[in-house]
This record gives sequence, structure tokens and C-alpha cells, in this order.
Amino acid sequence: MAEQKNETLHQKQTKNHPDLLESIDDCLTGDIKQTMLDFVEYCNEHKMRIQWGSTYQWYVYFRSKHIASIQLRFKGGRLGKSIIYQDNSCGISLMYLKAESPEFENFIRDNELSEVIWKNVKHCEGCLKTCVPREETILGKQFSNVAICRSIWFKNPDAEALECIKKLLDIRRTELGKNGVASGLYCR
Repeated sequence: MAEQKNETLHQKQTKNHPDLLESIDDCLTGDIKQTMLDFVEYCNEHKMRIQWGSTYQWYVYFRSKHIASIQLRFKGGRLGKSIIYQDNSCGISLMYLKAESPEFENFIRDNELSEVIWKNVKHCEGCLKTCVPREETILGKQFSNVAICRSIWFKNPDAEALECIKKLLDIRRTELGKNGVASGLYCR
């Protein structure tokens, strides 16, 4: 019985994966809750599989490729050893998003997504000792102190950010659907 008390949240969730919809209901309220529910519905409608990945983190797959992540942050929770969350929040990160082709950059420009993406560049929070922030050029704009764990992080996405996420995932799914490889996106 004493072992149960010392079990970490990650260990508990590894044994019994939490349900995403129940966790969204427990963590979020108002518009942000509805935005996340809309995102889950979008994923389901477009045959993207959502699977528990880590503590309050779910991975989104399309054709067996990890293309996005959903993370919930509960007030009082921790990121690494140094950051304690001040409030409940959530985020969506897009995996391996880096334009490597003119077609992809044109798509972003034509759909006026650059500003939304630039507003959501993930800056290093110093959560891990091994994380070394980097300089990165994203869609022609230079950024410093970019987190190595993910470049684009839509924290508490609003309706505008959700539309951007959907458009980016649509092009990613289209490219993966062609031959299983996203030719216009660089996977690091």
C-alpha cells in the first residue's frame, strides 16, 4: 500500500491512461474548452488517431505519423523542476513544422498564416537542464531562445489559432496522403 502513495502521476497515468475528453472537462472552461473540444472533433472527422503519450499529453497521428500533440496543464503542476503552473491551460504543438519547399511557404503566405505562427513560436522556459535554446528562422523571420522541444506551440488556442492549426494539418495530411512522406515539411 505504501508503494501506491509514492507513485508518480506519470506512473499512475501509464497504468490507466486518462480519457482526453474527461481531462479537458476537468481542466478547462469557457471558450478554450470549446476550442479544444472542436479540435478533438476535427481530428476524429479527419481520421486522425489521438493516443495518450505522457502525463496529460496526447499524441495525434495520421497514417502512423505523429503530427501533433495536445497538452493539458493543471494549476500547481510542474514543468521540469523549476516551473509550477499558475493556472490551468492547454496547448497544441505541431510536430516537425518547418517549411522546406516554396509550395508550403506559398500556402502559408496565401492563407495569411505567418503572423499567427510567429505569435506562437515556443520560447525556452528552462524546464530541462538538457534543453539548449536555439536561434531559428521560421518563415523568413529570425527568432532567438526557441525551445528545442518544439518550435510552434499554440498555448490556449483561440478560434484564429485553431483555424491556422487545421489548415496546417490539412496540408500535412494531404502531403502524407500522397506517398506517406511530407515533402514540403522538414522532419527533424
